[in-house]
Amino acid sequence: MDMKVFKKTFKFICGECGNFSTTQTEYCEKCGANAVRQATNEDYSKHEKEEKTGRTERRTEMRAEDKAEKAEKRAEEKAEKAEKAEKRAEDKAEKAEKKAGGT
Repeated sequence: MDMKVFKKTFKFICGECGNFSTTQTEYCEKCGANAVRQATNEDYSKHEKEEKTGRTERRTEMRAEDKAEKAEKRAEEKAEKAEKAEKRAEDKAEKAEKKAGGT
């Protein structure tokens, strides 16, 4: 969300848990503390910094998950390939056995 829009939408913050709110209430909707106040530029800056850090961490996690999925897929493909090769070898052995036994 654009920071300008965020600032206009969420004007209040809980001093205890940091939950932003659109309306000033007596108690925080998240933690129940009696600490809801007007948000300052420092609050918004801190929130923006945490958001960027969170996005970076999520991106890193997603990349790691993608790598793990690809590695798993490659392992499955190798196992299938080995299975097919084994089956071909068995079929070849059977044909050779039949040929040797039939003559």
